[in-house]
Amino acid sequence: MDDLRAEQSISAMDTPHRLVVAAVYELPVGRGKAFGHDMNRVLDGVIGGWKLNSFLTLESGQPLTATMYNGRIFYGDQRPNLAGNPCSGASIDQVVNGTANYFDVSAFSDPGDEADGNSPRYLSNCRAPGIHNLDQGIEKTFRIRENMYVEVRAEFFNFLNTPRFAYPYAGYGSSYFGTISSTSNSPRHGQFGARFVF
Repeated sequence: MDDLRAEQSISAMDTPHRLVVAAVYELPVGRGKAFGHDMNRVLDGVIGGWKLNSFLTLESGQPLTATMYNGRIFYGDQRPNLAGNPCSGASIDQVVNGTANYFDVSAFSDPGDEADGNSPRYLSNCRAPGIHNLDQGIEKTFRIRENMYVEVRAEFFNFLNTPRFAYPYAGYGSSYFGTISSTSNSPRHGQFGARFVF
């Protein structure tokens, strides 16, 4: 591009909001606890002493960039012209269901042959879908003797089975411009484990 000022932009990795919470909670069930205070030792050994561990991530999306699907510029990537807000404001459900477009298509236009286009390098006010994820685990220690015990653990990733949708297709001029057709995370899955310490 000849106009280097147009290349001044926020970072592609710009993430203005990120919240991560890790918590461990011992269930109040078992001997000496709020529920089952006088529970016999055998029953307490089975249902008492379980712990929950949670890992919550909430993060806003990163900025998008729009390019020309069939660029007509000899020396690099061509971007479209932009006038107004590039995001349509449609909900992610509407976009994924095909009833709306992620971008406001009317805000973009073809800059013509051998023209750079005035769309910024990254669209700070139009961002990819963010992260809303909860990983959940449950664990318990079954004590056999003072220095002999078994640890049992189950962990579930993307516990609420929340999809994180992929970036919208950003090649202006394509029929797919502003559509989302995939996810960038895995559906709910888990693992189980046990460890014997002696």
